[in-house]
Amino acid sequence: MDYAVAITREPSSAARRDIDELREVGWTDAQILTATEVVGFFNYYVRMVEALGVEPEPEMERDAEVWPTPIVNADTGSSSSIIVHRPTKRGQES
Repeated sequence: MDYAVAITREPSSAARRDIDELREVGWTDAQILTATEVVGFFNYYVRMVEALGVEPEPEMERDAEVWPTPIVNADTGSSSSIIVHRPTKRGQES
């Protein structure tokens, strides 16, 4: 998760040590690449949607019981596309 936050907030801040830390906990190069691509895609998508002012369809509105609150950058007021925990089914603990 730290890697995803780092490349979301400041992509150039990711260093060799960040990737080495992922390898130390068992991530393969393919998994690191996939994670980087997914984070990059969601960052692109969220920025595009926000820039165009796209409003969600009514059925896509956030259900506070299922979806986490987005992380908001106190300096810029922008939200992050990073999910801070996995959504759970109602009535279950994560």
